[in-house]
Amino acid sequence: AQISLQQGETEHDAQVNWYHNDVSGLPRELTGADGSVVWRAVYRAWGNTLRTEQAAVENTEPVYQPLRYQGQYFDAETGLHYNRFRYYDPDAGRFVSQDPIGLAGGVNLYQYAPNPLSWIDPLGLARKCGHAEHASELGYTKTNERSHGQPVYVNNKAPGKLKYITPDVDQHNGGFWKAADSVRNLGSRRTRSGTFDINLNRIGD
Repeated sequence: AQISLQQGETEHDAQVNWYHNDVSGLPRELTGADGSVVWRAVYRAWGNTLRTEQAAVENTEPVYQPLRYQGQYFDAETGLHYNRFRYYDPDAGRFVSQDPIGLAGGVNLYQYAPNPLSWIDPLGLARKCGHAEHASELGYTKTNERSHGQPVYVNNKAPGKLKYITPDVDQHNGGFWKAADSVRNLGSRRTRSGTFDINLNRIGD
């Protein structure tokens, strides 16, 4: 886990806390040295903070936790998230200014990402989706095949219907993966096993 250091009056007063983030990198909890939760947040779908909770610890300063989505820092004066090259509005789920790199970052110059659960934009320039990293974590390796222009990954130890997976770039039902028992069957809704979330839990056809 990442570490948060709260400065104290002396070196011995400093508090070290550990971040616990969700799959998109959004901080959900901070825990102290004893494992207790010292800070917790609940967010809306696009990163707007619904509420925060802090543990009341005697003789310690309240925990200030300004990090949001990857690369974002909460600006208390504006309520926006500083995202390196521009500001992000969590209420609207989009940036407040056009992409500095123009159409190279996508046709929608204000878009953050198609889906905040599986896409990130740590610089405020171009969205990214870490399918390769997630596939590796799930035990899949990349093949030389492609389905609808996307890479195909295989896991020979997975159940037959999950043997082959490919990124669900169309975001069917908010999916992250499409899966099937063969590369060919990935290409059609009638033949694939369905659409799945980032951890391969089935969520639709």
